[in-house]
Amino acid sequence: MKKPNNVRIPLIRFFGIALSIILSLFLLVTWLTFSRLVNFETVLKNFSEQALPTIVLSGELYNEASQLLQFTDLLANANSDAAKRLAEQELNTYIRKIKSLSSKKLDDSFLDKQLEIINLELLEFSDLIWQRADINKKLAAKRQNMYTLFTHAFDLIQQSPRKPSYSDSEESWISQLSRLMLITDQAINAKRMQEVRGLFARVKQQVMSIQITDTKHANTIEQQNIIRTIKHTIFASDGLEHLVISHLKLTGRVKGRENFMRHLIEDFSRLLEITTNETKTNIFKQVALSVEDTENQINTIGGIILMAIILMFIILFFIQNRILKRLQNVNLMVQNKIKGQEGRNVITGNDEITDLADAFNKFADTIEIQKEKLELMSLTDGLTKIANRRALDIRLQHDIELSVRQKFSVAVLLIDIDFFKLYNDNYGHSAGDECLKSIAQIISNALQRESDFVARYGGEEFVCVLPNTDLPGALERVQHIFESIQSQNLAHEYSSIDKRVTISMGVAISTPQQVLMPEAILKQADVALYMAKHAGKNTYKVYSSNM
Repeated sequence: MKKPNNVRIPLIRFFGIALSIILSLFLLVTWLTFSRLVNFETVLKNFSEQALPTIVLSGELYNEASQLLQFTDLLANANSDAAKRLAEQELNTYIRKIKSLSSKKLDDSFLDKQLEIINLELLEFSDLIWQRADINKKLAAKRQNMYTLFTHAFDLIQQSPRKPSYSDSEESWISQLSRLMLITDQAINAKRMQEVRGLFARVKQQVMSIQITDTKHANTIEQQNIIRTIKHTIFASDGLEHLVISHLKLTGRVKGRENFMRHLIEDFSRLLEITTNETKTNIFKQVALSVEDTENQINTIGGIILMAIILMFIILFFIQNRILKRLQNVNLMVQNKIKGQEGRNVITGNDEITDLADAFNKFADTIEIQKEKLELMSLTDGLTKIANRRALDIRLQHDIELSVRQKFSVAVLLIDIDFFKLYNDNYGHSAGDECLKSIAQIISNALQRESDFVARYGGEEFVCVLPNTDLPGALERVQHIFESIQSQNLAHEYSSIDKRVTISMGVAISTPQQVLMPEAILKQADVALYMAKHAGKNTYKVYSSNM
C-alpha cells in the first residue's frame, strides 16, 4: 500500500532519466567510433562502388524470381478470364525482367536456360488453366440445365390432377425424384474420382428405379419424357458424368503442372541464391583483410564501451531496487491471493506500481463476490429458478448424514407430471416450459417449513427432501401438494385421466432403524413412482419391500 505522505515519483520520469543517460553514452561511443573509422572510409568506398552493385543485382534477381511463385498461384486460382490474362501478362513481364537483369552483369547461360524452360512450362500450364475454365463453364451450364429439369419435374407432380397410388413398401414418384436429385448433387460436388464413379452408379440405379415406377403406375408421358431427358443430361457422351470426371482429371493435371512449375521456380531461386552467396563470400574475404587493419582502433573503442557498461550496471542496480523488487512483492501478493491466503504484502512507494497493487486488491475483492454469485447460480435450475440436480445431491447427502447423527427420519418425494410429452407436443415447448415453472412454484409454496427442500430432478420430474419427517408427516405434505396442484386447474385437454395437469408421486423414507444412502432412497422413490404410474397416474405410492 502506498504511503500518502510520500512524494510521488512517476516511473516514466525515472525511466526517462535512465534512458537519457544511456542515450548520452551511446552518442559518445558513436562519436568516438566515427572519429576512429575515418581511415576505414576509403576502403569501404571502394567496396561500395564495386561489390555492392553486384549484391544488389543478385538480390533483385532473387526477389523477382520469388514473385514468379505468387503469380503462378494467381494463374492457377484465377476465377475469370480477365484474371487469367492478367496473371499471364505479369508472369511474362517478370520472366523478361529476370532475363534482362541476368544478362546485364551475371552473364550466366545456365540461368538463361532455366528461364526458357520456365517460359515453355508456363505456356503449357496456361493452356491447362484455360481448358479447365472451359470445362467449368460447360459443367455449370449442364448443372443449371439439370436443376431446371428437376424443377420442371416437381412442377408436373403439383399440376397433375391424377395422383398415382403406392403401396406401403414403395416410394412415391416425388420421393424417388428427390433422392435422385440429392445423389446427383453429391456426385457433382464430390472431389475424388472413385467417389464420383460410385455416386453416378447410384444415380443410374435410381433413374432405372424411377423408370420402373413410371411403367408400373402409368405415370404421364410428360413425366416419363422428363426422366429420359434427365438421364440423357447426366449420362450422354457430353453429359454431367463425363464433364465431372473430365474436370477431376484436368484438375489433377493442373495441380501436377502447378507443382512442377513451383519446383522449377524454386530451383531457379536456389541457383540465384547460390550465385549471390558466392558473390558475398568473395566480398567478405576482402572485408576481412580490411578489418585486420582496424583492430588497434577497436581496442581503443572497447575501453570506452567498458566504461559505458559499468555505468549501465549502476543504472540497473537502481532499477533492481526501485522497480524489480517491488514488482516481486506484487507478484508474491498475487500468489498469496491465488492460494487463498488473506495476508497482504505492503508495497511501499508512491507510483504506478503501488497503484497496480491497490487496483489488484480491489479486483480480487470483486472476483470473490462474483465467485460467490456464480456458485449460487451453479446450484439453481435455469428454467424453474429452483434448485438443480447438483444442489439436490449436496442437500440430500447433508440431510441423510444429519439424520444419522440426530436420529430422525428423512422423507423423499419423487414427483412426475402425467402425460407431459402430450402437453409439450400439443401446446408447444414454450407452454411446456411455463407449465414446469408453475408446477415448481406450486410445489415450493406447498412445502410448509424452511428446512423442506425442492429441486428439479430432470425433465418433468421434481424431488422434495423433507428432513425430520416420518411417514405420516410425509403423507400430509403429499396430500397438500396434490390439493395445491388441483386447485390451480392447469388445463391439459390431452390427458386421458383428467382435463387438468396432474402428477404422480413416489414416496420413500429413511429411518433411524433403516438408514438409506442418497442413491438408495432415490431409487426406492423411483420404484414407488413407477407403481403410481402403473396404478393409473394422478396418485402416489409409498415404497415397501413387497413392490
